[in-house]
Amino acid sequence: MMTEIKALFVVVVLFLLLLGGSVLNIDINAGDSSNDAWKSTMLEQSDGKKLSIKLPFVLDGYTKIDNVDGVKKEEKFYHQVDDITVAVDHGVIDDSNKEIDFSQDTFLMDYGDLDDKCCEKIEEKNIHGQNMTYAKLSAKKNSYPYTFECFGIHSGEDYWIITYIYNENNKASKELVKKSIKSIEFH
Repeated sequence: MMTEIKALFVVVVLFLLLLGGSVLNIDINAGDSSNDAWKSTMLEQSDGKKLSIKLPFVLDGYTKIDNVDGVKKEEKFYHQVDDITVAVDHGVIDDSNKEIDFSQDTFLMDYGDLDDKCCEKIEEKNIHGQNMTYAKLSAKKNSYPYTFECFGIHSGEDYWIITYIYNENNKASKELVKKSIKSIEFH
């Protein structure tokens, strides 16, 4: 009888180890402030250059967008967790002489009806040698306040819009965004 209990115990322990702690909701990276828990997401554009952005999660959502005037190809990669959403829009422009106007309306067009839209700032930034338009916006949806930190990037005939949406009062989300922004670069 004791041998059967020991064998059952060993089987249960092995089972839990194989599940990686998911049944017990164990996060092996909890409290790990190193970059080891963060992964680079590499997204390729039409000329082979790659946008790199580091996040503590994978952009696991994908939408291909068809029939956009002036755009050959448009796609969106995204992830939403807890109090934060990160979205990366990528498009290839039909006419190489045209550029996307990165404005409040451009940055917010995918997010439906928003109330109390406010543009705190729009300015040019350079991160790792790449010029981009940065916007910090705020808005409410269903009376819930959101902060939008957005980046518009022209790169050849491609454009990128990186959007971080979070609750300004959530310190962890704010720090995640700050850290991820510093990682944006092209290879």
